[in-house]
Amino acid sequence: MVITSLRFRFGNRALGTAIVLIVAAIGLCLVLQGWQSRVPFLDQAPPIDDAYKFITRGEIVQWGRANSLFSYSAPGSAWLHVPGVLLVSDPRLFEFVGGSILHLGTLFGILLLTRMLFS
Repeated sequence: MVITSLRFRFGNRALGTAIVLIVAAIGLCLVLQGWQSRVPFLDQAPPIDDAYKFITRGEIVQWGRANSLFSYSAPGSAWLHVPGVLLVSDPRLFEFVGGSILHLGTLFGILLLTRMLFS
């Protein structure tokens, strides 16, 4: 009853956007719990360093590395750290900023896909 009255008042687009933003806010709040006690993984040090190099010197990352489990880590993970290095000074939150942008973009992509498929 409440959702149908909101739908008539705000329209389907505004309601869908509001639901996505609420779900994203709840998810990001759950992820942020205990962020001060986290220590960045040792495998995150090279992408953080590459993000610093991109911001300070403009060097674009071209090569990946082998991580601690000897599996290949693509150079794209440095791009996830770039917004965090720009916006936050705490290394524990570097990955969170880019990850939250990716999370929000994924939720909006799912919203647009379901809207296109199911009207």
